[in-house]
Amino acid sequence: MLKTRTLNLHGFTIDDALTRFVEQYNRALSDGKGDALEVIHGKGRGGEGGLRDALRDYLRRHGTRIKGFDARLAMQGAEYLLDVPGKLAYMHGEDATDNGGCTIVVPRGRLSIEHDWVRYPYR
Repeated sequence: MLKTRTLNLHGFTIDDALTRFVEQYNRALSDGKGDALEVIHGKGRGGEGGLRDALRDYLRRHGTRIKGFDARLAMQGAEYLLDVPGKLAYMHGEDATDNGGCTIVVPRGRLSIEHDWVRYPYR
């Protein structure tokens, strides 16, 4: 079973949420416990998931998504599925836990904080 720690980003601006995510991600990586992050971002209001979309866009640029049934297998402990290119592996909550308001992130390599999150048009 994949061990996770929770990071709740409800109520944060996109800038603050992504900065907090990178800090907690690097902390989880340096702890060396192999824990994944369950990032709670919500689904967004009225179908607009600004924070969710910004986070997932960031993850797409830095890692590899594990999709569909493979996400469920990875959550059950199939570690071979987590051996992917990039600095991280991630799974949409819809695939891994039937919860579209979260994303599961498995740290593989250190990330840096981008001081200009302007490229994210999800505000």
